Parts: sequence; structure tokens; C-alpha cells
Amino acid sequence: MRLTTFTSLLVVWFISMSVPGFCQDPAPQETPAKTPADTLLQQLLGIDASDKQVILEAALDEDAKQIHAVFAHVKDRTLIGGDLKQKNELLQQDVAARSALHGLVMLAAAPGHEAQRLALARVFAELVSSTHPEGVERFLIRMVGELGDPIGVAALRASVLADENWSDESVRSLGFIPGEAAQEALIEILKDGPTRWRPAAATAL
Repeated sequence: MRLTTFTSLLVVWFISMSVPGFCQDPAPQETPAKTPADTLLQQLLGIDASDKQVILEAALDEDAKQIHAVFAHVKDRTLIGGDLKQKNELLQQDVAARSALHGLVMLAAAPGHEAQRLALARVFAELVSSTHPEGVERFLIRMVGELGDPIGVAALRASVLADENWSDESVRSLGFIPGEAAQEALIEILKDGPTRWRPAAATAL
């Protein structure tokens, strides 16, 4: 499922970047400048596993500076405004950013990358704890769930107990995280959490 999602995002990104007229208005347009997400995606594609490990470590360097630069282009697609050209450019940037970040998650979630997985999960958990539009929060929470590191439990639990609209996503991600911390969080939600999220918590247990 993770591979399918990542592959689908990459297909959309490649089409949007290479097919003339895709996601553009009919008028001639300048070629958009590459974003940090475009650069990271190109680094992730077509290289062997050892090089990908280097890319993952580099992305986490300097307090995850590169990851934050890429994340800046993740948008809530329901809130993208502007004229057709602006909307299409922002959508392309969003697709590339989500694809690049998901690619890092897939690398970190692979066996043998426990230290990088912990570091990346910490970055995403901190982002979840910040304030973002719903569409962005849902993406972040899915990434925390796919990483499956217990360090993300506190942020997910807090979003549910705060009765955020994206708490369904948080509960699902808690169900993907192994260990006692996630189980205890789900039990707490089932007992004391907002009523509308209790059925989801029961399913995730």
C-alpha cells in the first residue's frame, strides 16, 4: 500500500513536470524554478540503496533543514487560491513535496534504519504538534503512522483528545504503531476521548 501511494504520487509528478500542457492554462508559460522537493525527488530516483541512505542522512542534517524546506511546499489542496497558473504551480509543488517526503519515510521505515526512523519520526511529530490546515495535518499524521515509531504517539494522542477534525487519521495511525504506548493511547481514547472517535479507537486496537 505504501509503495502504491508513493508510486502514484511519482507518476503524477513526472507527468506534471514532463508533459506539455499538463496542469497548465493554454497560454505559453515559463518553466517554474525547481523547488527543494524537485531536487530531492531527483536524488531519490534512479540510484542504489547505499546512495539513498546518504540522501536520508543528509536530509536529517542541520536540524532537518532540507526536510523543512520541502515541507514548506505541502499545501491543503482545498485552500489553494490564485489564478489558474498559480493554482497549477502550487499543486505541482505540493505533489512533488509529498512524494519526496513519502520517499524519505519509505527509506527510514526499511529494516536497518532504526536511528534514521527515530529522527524522522521526531521531525514529523513536532510538525504534527504545530498548527497547520487540515489537509496538511492529515498528510503529516499518515507519515507518522507509516514510520511506526512510538515517538509519534504523544502528538497523535493529543490531536485526538483535542477533538481535532482530523482525529480519525490520528487514530488510524496510532493503530499502525507497535508497542504499549500506542495501545495505551488508544485505550485512553476509547475510555475518555471524544465520543465520536471512540468507535475508531476500538477498531484500531
